[in-house]
Amino acid sequence: MKTDDHHPAAEHEATPQQRLDSRALASEAGVPSWKRTASEALQRIRDQDNVKLMDALDNELEFSRVPRGVFGFVSGYGLEHLKSAPIRHDKTPWYFEIHKMLDGDAILVGFVSSDTAQHVSRDDTPTDFLFTIYSDPWPDSAVPIALSMNNLVVSGPARAIRLADLDFEAIDIIIKRPKPK
Repeated sequence: MKTDDHHPAAEHEATPQQRLDSRALASEAGVPSWKRTASEALQRIRDQDNVKLMDALDNELEFSRVPRGVFGFVSGYGLEHLKSAPIRHDKTPWYFEIHKMLDGDAILVGFVSSDTAQHVSRDDTPTDFLFTIYSDPWPDSAVPIALSMNNLVVSGPARAIRLADLDFEAIDIIIKRPKPK
């Protein structure tokens, strides 16, 4: 009887790198399209605002002391008193992204529904327009928006939300637009 050292299964055995690559592809394939789209749009906002992630050494600094040209993360509860709110280096559920622009202005970044995003971006949005913004994307509100804190008023307390395997925070915001002269 002739023996063959070549086993057919050995031909199909993946290398460690191939296994890692296939896991990465499977992981990416398992990410819902709304989440990928939100992530890509969020990166475009960061690029447009010309901000980079704050240095880990600056973690928990008050917003007023955070260097300009960076972004970090703030609890919805901290938005009412942003200047003294601690800004985090790491993103965690229930924290909103905040950009400190080169001129020192604060830009709140969050997620809304596509209808809300269209309404908020219109020039004729009424003064005192009330809407809800979320700290993280979810299927019903996956459109990222960036809004100057100079034009916003937080209306009521932040709310922690758990939806299936998603954790995020919601706050109600009022847009204050200058009244036409």
